[in-house]
Amino acid sequence: MRLPRRPRGTVVRRLAHEPFGWRLTSLHVTVRHYRCAECGHVWRQDTSRAAEPRTKLSRRGLRWALEGLVVQHLTVAGVADGLGVSWSTANNAVLAEGQRALIDEL
Repeated sequence: MRLPRRPRGTVVRRLAHEPFGWRLTSLHVTVRHYRCAECGHVWRQDTSRAAEPRTKLSRRGLRWALEGLVVQHLTVAGVADGLGVSWSTANNAVLAEGQRALIDEL
C-alpha cells in the first residue's frame, strides 16, 4: 500500500564530483521532501544512488579520489584540490571507500 503524499518542498544538495580535466565539478541534486496526507510524517527522496547520506562527495567523485590515490599516485592534498574539498574530507572519504572497496568486499 502506498501512502498518500504531498510534495512539501525541495532542497538542492551540492556534491563534489569527478573533475572535468582538472576543472572543479559539482553535482547539484534536487531532493524533494514529502508529507503524508494522513499522518503528517515527513520524509525525503532517496538519493543514495548519487551519494551516501551526509557525505560531500558523489559516488563518482569518491571513485575518482580512490583511483587518483592508488593508480595515479596523487597525494591526499592533490585529491582534495581536484575535488575542491578540505584535506580532512578527502582523507576520511578515501580511507572509508578504500576500506569498503578493498577490504570489506573480499
